[in-house]
Amino acid sequence: MWQKLKDFSKKDPLIFTLILAVVLVVGGFGSIQMMHATSTAEFCKTCHPKEAVEVRGEYYSFKRGIHSEAGVSCLDCHGAPGIDGYLNAHVVAGMRSLYHEIFTSEEQVIKDLTKFATDPKAAEHAASLESCAFCHS
Repeated sequence: MWQKLKDFSKKDPLIFTLILAVVLVVGGFGSIQMMHATSTAEFCKTCHPKEAVEVRGEYYSFKRGIHSEAGVSCLDCHGAPGIDGYLNAHVVAGMRSLYHEIFTSEEQVIKDLTKFATDPKAAEHAASLESCAFCHS
């Protein structure tokens, strides 16, 4: 397959370059749109759906709090400020969360989420002081 691709790129470099550019632009645009779609509080509700102030009810609590009223998004607190923080929240933390949603037992997820809510050291990983200080100086 790689040899066919090499041959095609040498045979018709202009078409190869155009196809490659289209694939990169469409892939990049799709990735950016996916990151924006997964940045909404409504998306966070898919894993935190309970309508109570408890573990898995973080969306419920958020929607009734001052941060929601102020237009703050979940990623504003759970991702570090700037493009690096935004990408880290999606790529690293997002993939980690997806892994745990698929492969970790519900009991362990609840235990971990409870630890984030009760242990200050663990809470620092869920929402960093840097993120808080960005708005609360």
